[in-house]
Amino acid sequence: MAGEFVAWLGLPPGEQWLDVGCGTEALSQVTRERGAPEWVSGIDASEGFVAYARRRVVDGRCDFRVGSAQALPVADVEFGVAVAGLVLNFIPDKAKAVAE
Repeated sequence: MAGEFVAWLGLPPGEQWLDVGCGTEALSQVTRERGAPEWVSGIDASEGFVAYARRRVVDGRCDFRVGSAQALPVADVEFGVAVAGLVLNFIPDKAKAVAE
């Protein structure tokens, strides 16, 4: 199943994934289960969501950080894949977030 998900996205397994606007980490969970990532890092502006994700997830392949989608707290080449579930609906400057 993991291989099918990664093939559907056209991505090789073992990538570093960034989940922008991770919220309660539902997309991060699917990524870990089906995307065969080496690492998943979730970023969300809500300290509460990040705290919830940190408590809920016990997986050495991921971390969760507080940060803005419009000014990501990561290096430009740190991740091979960036995903965003619903976060663009809540960002005032969508173009800036997508460019980031």
